[in-house]
Amino acid sequence: AIDPDTNSSAGINYFIFAGNEAGRFRMDPTSGDVIISGTLDFEMKSQYTLWVSAIDPGVPPLNSTTFVRIVITNQNEHKPVFALPSYTATILENTPVGSAIINVTAEDADRNQTISYQITTNSYNAQAQALFTIDETTGVIFVAASIDREF
Repeated sequence: AIDPDTNSSAGINYFIFAGNEAGRFRMDPTSGDVIISGTLDFEMKSQYTLWVSAIDPGVPPLNSTTFVRIVITNQNEHKPVFALPSYTATILENTPVGSAIINVTAEDADRNQTISYQITTNSYNAQAQALFTIDETTGVIFVAASIDREF
């Protein structure tokens, strides 16, 4: 705010007078800076509207009000969690290529997050990527190659 007064009415004090019920913000009374004073979580509340006032020390004091909208952006702070701790599928060795064998599912506590699935390999399941594929969107695992128990 700007105050053209140059006498004892000069100077401006700022304060939040509405919209800060949860006490997440405070306002520097001299500079008017809005300062975060509590935890902000997009999943709990994605925006705040603070009503602020600027008042001069004149007689009578003059003031002006406006609102400040603060939009919280989502941060990827939660990892996806599978619905089950482990999944097991039993298939015949002559199961046709392209057959769906199991569906794995996970959820993410972050709003508006898309989960994509992939098969990773390590020394215990080095053949997994050659024998199976997974739909990145649905989590359905398919047979990708002929399964031969003898190999």
